[in-house]
Amino acid sequence: MSRIKPFDAFFLATETRRSPWHMAGCEVFELPKGLSASRFVDQLEAGMREQVAAAPFNQVVDAKGIWPRWRTADVDIDYHFQRQVLPAPGSDAQLMSALEHFCAATLDRNAPLWECLLIEGLAEHRFVIAFKVHHALVDGQGGLKMILRALATSARDKSVRALWGENKPRASSRRRKREKGSTAKPSSAMSFARLKKQMSGDWMQKMRDLRLFRAPASALNHKPDSSARRFGMGDLSLEQVRDCAREADVSINDVLLCVVDAAVQRYLLESGRGPTGELVAGMPVSLRTEGAEGGNQAGLLTINLGEPELSESGRLEVIAANTGRAKSYLRELPSGFLMGYGIAVLGMPLLLQNIPGLLEKRPVINLGVSNVSPPKGSNYLDNNLYLKGARLTGLYTQPILPPGVLLNVTAASMKGKLCLGIGSTKEAIDQPLLLMQYMEEALHNLQAQLSD
Repeated sequence: MSRIKPFDAFFLATETRRSPWHMAGCEVFELPKGLSASRFVDQLEAGMREQVAAAPFNQVVDAKGIWPRWRTADVDIDYHFQRQVLPAPGSDAQLMSALEHFCAATLDRNAPLWECLLIEGLAEHRFVIAFKVHHALVDGQGGLKMILRALATSARDKSVRALWGENKPRASSRRRKREKGSTAKPSSAMSFARLKKQMSGDWMQKMRDLRLFRAPASALNHKPDSSARRFGMGDLSLEQVRDCAREADVSINDVLLCVVDAAVQRYLLESGRGPTGELVAGMPVSLRTEGAEGGNQAGLLTINLGEPELSESGRLEVIAANTGRAKSYLRELPSGFLMGYGIAVLGMPLLLQNIPGLLEKRPVINLGVSNVSPPKGSNYLDNNLYLKGARLTGLYTQPILPPGVLLNVTAASMKGKLCLGIGSTKEAIDQPLLLMQYMEEALHNLQAQLSD
């Protein structure tokens, strides 16, 4: 048995029925032409059931003793992997309803913390593989790597793989030599020296400049009434996002934050709950090293966004300056500090929500925004992806809502587009697809303003 790391244990210890800590998502596939849909899905299901669960998908929480541990367990595939048929006409609205129901319940701690649902009957000759995995098992970046490993880059590859299978690519000879020759490891003394250096001088003033824990009150922040969620999915043109980033000399994440912020401010204003002032977003940053598997290896940046009245281009300028300042202040900090800071940001609302009205008045962050991208050096963005010859047309998350935060937007990159998953509650964002429409319009406006 292996000891559960503190950051992973945090997600287990703070989970409640109203605030579950499982990540969820879905892959949308286009059925191969000329094949019977039911026969193809039958074969796919049979092939996926044959996959033997590998770590971390065969791990169960052992809570005996002072500190919880992971224990290897047998996996009942009939429990973890199920199939559902949507009734005609198999609309996207029906799919959203099925996903909302699938994601609502917390995972059973007596079994490995994951479930998968194969959904057929979707219109336009499509099917969906939906999944939910506890955040204690893996973070978003690690989960994306596992998803991509189960896919092929050629339609001629008819093999069947599953998220929970081994699916480990063989390391190239160049990579093996590099790993063999690399022996240097960061020491705790080195981390302490960095932390001591950063704590001296004007570091504390810099942290105050980031306006940490000073998010404005908004309709996006209160204790959820239940575990019920609203989900939405949509796409942004990856080429359009990249063009805006190049034109403004900013990052893709800056553009993502800009269009999300502009859309949220507009949604709140038009629903009579704005303006709210300058919102604060929590954005995860990956600390995952090459070859690392499972668990959580991420920190959290808190980014001040733009004032409600700003244009998209003006908003992008402000956001880029704020993200640049945050990254420069925190770049030299040890990864352990960034993880600890992330725990503080996510855990503080758990204390505030016990004081009536305080969480609504002084939220830590207003919303979550994240962008999970394929591993560096991979060719996933340059190729279509397939499973048993079926082409992947969309990869969407149903994001976690951290305590006190009722809106989370997560992007996943694939060939030609940025797939956005929106997670919220009925009280905060009742129409996530309308919010998605506002994001598309904000990106169009931004591109037009930058080209003038």
